Amino acid sequence: NGVSAPTNGIVKQVVVWNGSVYIAGQFTQVGGSVSVNNIAKWDGTTQTWSALGSGITGTSPEVKALCVFNNELYVGGTFTNAGGTAANNVAKWNGSSWSIVGAASGTDQPIYSMIVFNSKLFVGGSFLNAGGTSAHYAASWNGSAWTGYTGSSGYVLCFASFNSELYAGVQGGYVLDKLVSNTFVQASTLNNS
Repeated sequence: NGVSAPTNGIVKQVVVWNGSVYIAGQFTQVGGSVSVNNIAKWDGTTQTWSALGSGITGTSPEVKALCVFNNELYVGGTFTNAGGTAANNVAKWNGSSWSIVGAASGTDQPIYSMIVFNSKLFVGGSFLNAGGTSAHYAASWNGSAWTGYTGSSGYVLCFASFNSELYAGVQGGYVLDKLVSNTFVQASTLNNS
């Protein structure tokens, strides 16, 4: 059996959580007739699509990152509202409702990537503030507080973990940064020569 997933937009992320498949991106319809707002759930048992509450909304909303952390689904991107709650660019879904991440509402600019590393949720993007904490394109959430990181040589577009180290792919000249203590340092610069 295949999953019928025609959307009226773009799917940018797919995550499996608690036995269901979640897709996210920039779309308002899935499965041909189910109304959603940029995120949807596929139940493989019932073979049906469903919305996650009122979803992710705002001016030109788009989900760019999904990640499971502490048994909740975290969503990052460009948006101002998650399920009717003000949430700037980051929110979490517990399986039945949306909530903000931390006491202050989100980041001041979009989130492009997420990864769990060393028992923390790392987020990367073009932001300089995460939950009221200064952050230079990267921050982490430990479940109760934000930590900002410095040193990134550009917007953080993606993360990868290798040999117990965290790497960030950043915008600008094919640059790779590596986390050393609480600072991202340039690991290498690749060029086309």
